[in-house]
Amino acid sequence: MSPLILIAAATRWEAAPLVRRLRLKPATPNRFEGPVGNGSVVLLQTGVGPARASEALSALKEQRFSLILSTGYAGALQTDLRAGAVIADLPEAFDDAALRSAAASAGLDLRFGRITHSDRELTRPDEKLALGKETGACAVDMETAVLRDWARPLQIPVCAVRIISDAADEHLPSGFPADDNLSAQCAYALRHPLELPVLAVLAFRQWRSMPRYSLFLEKYLSSLGEP
Repeated sequence: MSPLILIAAATRWEAAPLVRRLRLKPATPNRFEGPVGNGSVVLLQTGVGPARASEALSALKEQRFSLILSTGYAGALQTDLRAGAVIADLPEAFDDAALRSAAASAGLDLRFGRITHSDRELTRPDEKLALGKETGACAVDMETAVLRDWARPLQIPVCAVRIISDAADEHLPSGFPADDNLSAQCAYALRHPLELPVLAVLAFRQWRSMPRYSLFLEKYLSSLGEP
């Protein structure tokens, strides 16, 4: 049977490059589908945070996914993990050879380690470093834990394969709208002009990293189901 893969991405900034790279077609405003390699992909734009991710998952029709990929950005919790690296948190005994090959082909720095959960974005270096010390995790996001909770009773493996957006020792703008509301983001920038350099660096970093990250995921997905 051909694999059916669910890809979860929180925002359109994270989902759109994957939709273009994988040539997926819209099924609903937040769901995109299409063949990739020897299988099929459903990309679900979940929204930011656990509540929105849970709501998006609850709307999925009954489908037997063979794998779930948690994609998009994550914040580093360890000082040796820099922006642009990819961190993979895999189920026990999961074969990582295809991920390693895809990362090498895309020219990405692939690391393996635990991604922990936070209900909110961590913006201060001290809180990121404290969470890393407390948990031993390499990175943090706000959706992977929800995906795992949803997938566990269905016995679907979840692989978190996230690209690092900010280093553990980097400050992030506090209160910046994390969702897709561009007008709210512009309004924030106008109200906080001193944060503009940081926002510009983050935007440039994401613009530069997403093409290779999308290529990496395409190569990985295309290898699934190969004999």
